[in-house]
Amino acid sequence: LPILISQHKAFAKQLLCNLNDVGSPDRYKSLISNGSYKIKRKYLLIDLDGTLIEDRGSSKLAYSIQPELCKTAAKIIRECNNNKVKVIIITNQGDIAKGFQTLPGFKEEIRYIEEKLWNAKAWFDDIYFCPHHPEKGFNGEIEELKIKCDCRKPNIGLFKKAESDLNIAMHKSWVVGDSTRDIYAAQKLGMMPKSYVPSFLMGDMTRKTPPGVTLEGLDQ
Repeated sequence: LPILISQHKAFAKQLLCNLNDVGSPDRYKSLISNGSYKIKRKYLLIDLDGTLIEDRGSSKLAYSIQPELCKTAAKIIRECNNNKVKVIIITNQGDIAKGFQTLPGFKEEIRYIEEKLWNAKAWFDDIYFCPHHPEKGFNGEIEELKIKCDCRKPNIGLFKKAESDLNIAMHKSWVVGDSTRDIYAAQKLGMMPKSYVPSFLMGDMTRKTPPGVTLEGLDQ
């Protein structure tokens, strides 16, 4: 394997299906037609800023500060990893549209967060992010990203794309976030009446929670 890697002849691919020894063309056709080769999995769908990492605010100055993991979130992700629950980050990154952050800078931060999680013996499986922002007037903003989109939470475009890409069993999965945007997205996906938020934000979130929504801390 090291030789193949050094020669750039090795690759990896995440499999979202069962591996079946079909044996014959007829069995293969049957397998494809009934869809039994697909697996619907439960996932943890977690927000980034203020949930997985400490919230640094929205400004150019914020990105001079290295991201720090929220300890409770890292613990929960590790528990998911140990129990074969896949973890997906779903995050609004409107600061890219505002010109506060660059796409290469964001990707570099994600690599840094991956390293920090790995040091905590945890990992996430994929990330979906929205770089758009609907409001204009920021100095240095990226005009083509200043749009109203269906992927910025509380819209559910990113969730639906992840669901399609990864065969997510939404009714068995959890949304974790620190904002009413996460709660409303979960509600639109039919993942209520419970949405999960970091326990240190419970007081603030309770004041902003829609009627009929129950909140639980990540550490419960």
